[in-house]
Amino acid sequence: MKATRCSVPACTSSSQTIIRGYCKPHYKRWMRTGDPGPAAIGPQRRPSVPRQTLCGVTDCAEPHLAGGYCNTHYKRHRSHGDVEVVLKPWHDRPGGYAATHLAIRRARGAASGHTCACGAPAREWAYDNADPDELVDPGSGCAYSRDITRYRPLCASCHRHLDAPLRKGDHCGTR
Repeated sequence: MKATRCSVPACTSSSQTIIRGYCKPHYKRWMRTGDPGPAAIGPQRRPSVPRQTLCGVTDCAEPHLAGGYCNTHYKRHRSHGDVEVVLKPWHDRPGGYAATHLAIRRARGAASGHTCACGAPAREWAYDNADPDELVDPGSGCAYSRDITRYRPLCASCHRHLDAPLRKGDHCGTR
């Protein structure tokens, strides 16, 4: 004879399906845990854990975001594996040749918006080769300066003439 009720004492489930003597909720729990559990079946909730409200780094009063840290310390932990890493802002970090030219364009605009010393429309930002703290890009061998005031807008012809004695066949990123 086929069972019509769940075999768990005092089960009040309205499930019409009986599998191996259990209603569907008790059967699922029995399959998952090996025990059909008590008669009352309700939503399975985890015990509440007190939420951390502040960053776990000493002396940081920022609100908690993830992993026990605030947004800043969480990103440092994910990126560098150390929450105490402090990176300088990009404009204070030593950058390469391309990063310097990007900084010039951001600060002073495109060279095409300026006029060359010869009167022609400027096309490129040119380094004046006079910085005592001159740097050399290891990839291209081009000299450059992080001081954006050391650059002036020149047309392509004047830029080539300025750099010709320094070049030795290398274009140094100019177009």
